[in-house]
Amino acid sequence: MPLVLALHGGGGSARQAMESMRMQEIAARERFVLVYPEGTGRKAMGRIMGAWNAGVCCGDAATKNVDDVGFISKLIDTLIREYPVDPKRVYAMGISNGGAMAYRLACELSGKIAAIGPVAYNGEIADCPLSRPVPLIHLHGLLDGCALYGGGEECGGCFQKLLGRAGKGGSKRADKFPCTAVPELMQTWKIRNKLSDRSEVVTSSGSARCAGYGRGEPGEIVLCTDDNLGHRWPGGPVSGACARGLESAACRKSIEAQGPYSAELAANELIWDFFKKHQLR
Repeated sequence: MPLVLALHGGGGSARQAMESMRMQEIAARERFVLVYPEGTGRKAMGRIMGAWNAGVCCGDAATKNVDDVGFISKLIDTLIREYPVDPKRVYAMGISNGGAMAYRLACELSGKIAAIGPVAYNGEIADCPLSRPVPLIHLHGLLDGCALYGGGEECGGCFQKLLGRAGKGGSKRADKFPCTAVPELMQTWKIRNKLSDRSEVVTSSGSARCAGYGRGEPGEIVLCTDDNLGHRWPGGPVSGACARGLESAACRKSIEAQGPYSAELAANELIWDFFKKHQLR
């Protein structure tokens, strides 16, 4: 059976990822092994606020230099040994910091990871020792208030803004860092995956569209965008501060910081449909 690793975002947990990504129904229908690993973090309000050391960030995982690549590599080996997992069909998907970790796994475990599905992350990993082209499908909202689609110097900091925490120097502004525009990030991966410049529209509906690059080639890339989506799981449930209603003060503050929800893209179906076309050769 295929194996899908679903990676939570920064400040998340395995349970939170289960509730927001909701891949369980697809795993049961399509018969693949689904695993929600959990990153490193402190406990708050009775749950882990986890993060992954994605090579560019985040949290305790990065500051303590946690070997998350080693952890995921050993996890894959264990799952292959103990469960009926096909080693040629191992995939990684994730949102935000989890999307960053998916990119790092593609770079450093390209001999184990058949394809990746990052969502809402556009930081660049400079050191990427690919041993083979890694196919990827990237999903991103144009109204993402955390991982700005157009990149620039003001990415990040949305959660500090949301929680009202002080930034560097004790200021009330959120900390910010530079990030790559999503089209530029895709261009970098087109070069890494040795793709031609051929592109085509895969699908388009309402505010959303998916474009394919190097379709049919090893290492093909699909970029899906939604004009009305923020820093959210595409097509996922309305949750967190908005669980009790989109009109609440807490929800309005969340949308101001992170951007809106949208159901135009069904991330789960799109990512799995992409994964099942690819395997290690």
